[in-house]
Parts: sequence; C-alpha cells; structure tokens
Amino acid sequence: MKRQTVVLLGAALYFPLVVYPPLRLVSWLFEDLSNFTWVLLLLLGAVLFPPYISRSLRSTLSRPLSVFLMTWYCLMFQLFLLVMPLELLRVWVNLSDQTLASIALAGWSIFVLTSLFGALHISVHRLPITSKHATQGKSLVQISDVHIGTRRPGFLKRIVKKIAKLNPDAILITGDLVDAKSVDSSDLSPLAELKAPVFFCTGNHERQEHCEDIVRWLQDHKVNVLRNESFDLRPFQLIGLEDQDSEEQISNALNELEPWPDRFRVLLCHKPDGTENAASWGVDLMLSGHTHHGQVFPFGLVVKKAYNPYRGQHAIGQMTLYISSGTGTTGPLLRVGTRNEITHLKFV
Repeated sequence: MKRQTVVLLGAALYFPLVVYPPLRLVSWLFEDLSNFTWVLLLLLGAVLFPPYISRSLRSTLSRPLSVFLMTWYCLMFQLFLLVMPLELLRVWVNLSDQTLASIALAGWSIFVLTSLFGALHISVHRLPITSKHATQGKSLVQISDVHIGTRRPGFLKRIVKKIAKLNPDAILITGDLVDAKSVDSSDLSPLAELKAPVFFCTGNHERQEHCEDIVRWLQDHKVNVLRNESFDLRPFQLIGLEDQDSEEQISNALNELEPWPDRFRVLLCHKPDGTENAASWGVDLMLSGHTHHGQVFPFGLVVKKAYNPYRGQHAIGQMTLYISSGTGTTGPLLRVGTRNEITHLKFV
C-alpha cells in the first residue's frame, strides 16, 4: 500500500511538473497538431515516468542514459517554472501563443546553457586560514563529491591537472568520489599522478556501492584511506571519519582517537554533522561536503532545511568549518547558482 501511495503521489506530481510543460510549449508553437500526435507525445512522457522503469531495466541502462533522464526531469521542471507564470500572465495580458513560446524558449535556453556550463566548469576557490600553529606557508586542497560514475573518468583527469598546478602539501578528498558499481580501478588511476600525498574519507555513496573494492583501488593508487583514524603529516594531524548515520556516531568515533599536541588538527568528515562535538574534541579545521550547495535552484532551499549550515566557511567555537559545494555533480548534469569547486586552503 505504501509503495502504491508513493507511485500515485509521484504520478500526480510528475505529469504536471515534467510532462505538461513541454506539451504546453509545443501547443504554443504548433497550433495544428493532430490528436494522434498529442497522444503519442503524452505516451512518450508516460514511458519516462520513473516507476515504469523497473529495477531490472534500470540495471541494464548505461550510466549516461540514467544521467540523461535525471537531467531531462530537471530541465522540464525548470520549464514548468517558466510556463506556469506565463499561463497566469495571459489571464490579464492578451499575448499570442507565439509570444508566449518565444518568452519561454528564451528563458529556458538561458537556463540550459548556464546550467550546463556550471556543471562542466571547475573553479578554484582560494580560502585563507589563520593558525597559531607552525602552518604558515602551507597549503591543502580539498575536493569532495566528484561522483565518478555519474561523471566520466575524464572529469577526474581534469581535476587532477588543476590540482597539480596548485602545488599543495596534501590533497584531501571528503567522500563521494565514486557513486556507481560500473566504476573500476582504472577509472581512479589519475589520482596516482599527484605528487603530494592524498587522503580520503568515505561518503554515503561509497557505503552504498562496493566500498571495500573502492578502498582497495584507492590504496593501490597511493591514496591514504582514513577510516576513523589519524595520520601525522607534520604540522598537521589529519583525522578521517567513515561516513556515519548520526552525530552520536561521529562523537563516538572521535572519542576513540586522541588529539595530538602541537598539531593543527584537520578533520575529514563527509557530512557536516557533529560540528559541536568536533569543536569540543579539539578539531581546528573541519572539512565536509555532501550538500552540493543544493546544486540546482530551488533544491538548495530543501538542503538548507536539512543542514544548517549547509555551505561555505563558518566558525564553530574555536574551530573553522568549511562545507564544499562539491567538485562534481550528482543526478542531473546541471548546476544553477552554485559551482563545481576545488578548494585551495592557504595558511597565513
């Protein structure tokens, strides 16, 4: 019964939000389409309804097709946000169908181009960190939520090339590097080209996939995987926590470790949870990801409700928290109002 309710609710939202917008746009563009054509278009929209794509069929779909479908759903929803105001506008203003279509197409085209550019472009965000420890002149690079699987392996090669130009003392990966079972060791091999030491903590997607294989492949490529443990990289104490389900688990994992004196303590934790516990334990800098800064407006409003704070730099007691917007994308190959980022932390 619960599954039926979810499917019915999904259908109630899917058709007005995803199927209706392109059909309405077509009706504005072409006035003389036959009833048969309209039926075909409606059936096409119905076929793409996610519950109709069974688990067995989804397992045979290539990853690019899955990404295409997610991107399509998102683009149609954004078209809905344009079409509905125009529908309301024509109640008070006499506008022709061609005018409505032109406005909708212009706005939607701008959205498509900017969101695709946002998903493909990788920016470097430089973040100065003040410290009383002997860290002046040092630099660290954080990447997070690369999502190889959703993103092609070539995307990781681009990231590695950008990192190499920054010449950091270490590279810190805060989870969700991999998000698909189709990924293998060779897809992660660009990481072995980095000259500085690389450190990694797991994210929720590694937990959902073949986590032990991913860990082994990373270790084969000279990546230090920190699973509720510390690493002495003078003048830093690097602490990496496995992805957890609750703040209590994060607190328990930290309590099993000791803060080292005369070290600047950097915590790698995929989700920005347990920040108060981390600050009390003695962490100086906590690096997280997971939220993607919402990735596509207006979904950031939902993420903001789930995580507070959910992006950027924050002071938690004596600790600095930084939540990356993510270096890659998950689901749709789109970014609006956010950016793919490599975070370059420079100690001053």
